Amino acid sequence: MTPAPVPAPERTLDPQDWDSLRQLGHRMVDDMLEYLATVRDRPCWQPVPDYVRSRLAEPVPMEPTPEAAV
Repeated sequence: MTPAPVPAPERTLDPQDWDSLRQLGHRMVDDMLEYLATVRDRPCWQPVPDYVRSRLAEPVPMEPTPEAAV
């Protein structure tokens, strides 16, 4: 008799900590609304800084990145 197959580990997109994700989501909404509320205070165009341009030339990450870092 052959042994029963071992089930694969569960794969999920659920966060490990719902409360932390909720707090991050609230902070993101606050940041977006602050950006929109103050958009008229900034110039309509700015040159792309060199450090941003160099980051855009980097390869796409292949591993997960913590939500807060994104």
